[in-house]
Amino acid sequence: KATSKSADIVFEVNSGPATISVSASFDKGKFNHVAACYDKSKEGQLRIYKDASFVASSSNLWELNSLSFNDRTFNIGTGSAFRTEESFLHGPERTFTPMQTLSGAIDDFRFFHNVLDEEKLKANRQKNIYAQDDLRLYFKFNVPSGTFGLDDIVLDHSGNSLHSRVTNFIYTLK
Repeated sequence: KATSKSADIVFEVNSGPATISVSASFDKGKFNHVAACYDKSKEGQLRIYKDASFVASSSNLWELNSLSFNDRTFNIGTGSAFRTEESFLHGPERTFTPMQTLSGAIDDFRFFHNVLDEEKLKANRQKNIYAQDDLRLYFKFNVPSGTFGLDDIVLDHSGNSLHSRVTNFIYTLK
């Protein structure tokens, strides 16, 4: 449902045969604060917030026992194919294959193991935060460039040392 002025962001959780998802439209050409939440206390509901205000929730629910990423690759904006709900596709196909990768900029990426309400989102969306128990991953994407040859490194500021590399890094796009 993308237009020249907006694009949909899809947040989806898959576990075995179960898939739950939610999407919302965001404006192109401007900074959007996006927060996506999987809430076990709401029987496994997904929610999306735009600029710290609630905009959409999943109509289906699925309560997962746990989410484990220990043996999985965690991708952001890759354009990778993934299994999805039929409602996002035309026909019985269940694999979504994006036509292009992320075209935009990410200021920072935070992954929590707890649910943040609108009040906490509003209080912290434009601030740097520090390591805390429920913060599992925090990429600031602000490592300065230099002559040390590590421009494709992104540091984890959560205190969990999950430092990573950016694949397909192109310095001229920086």
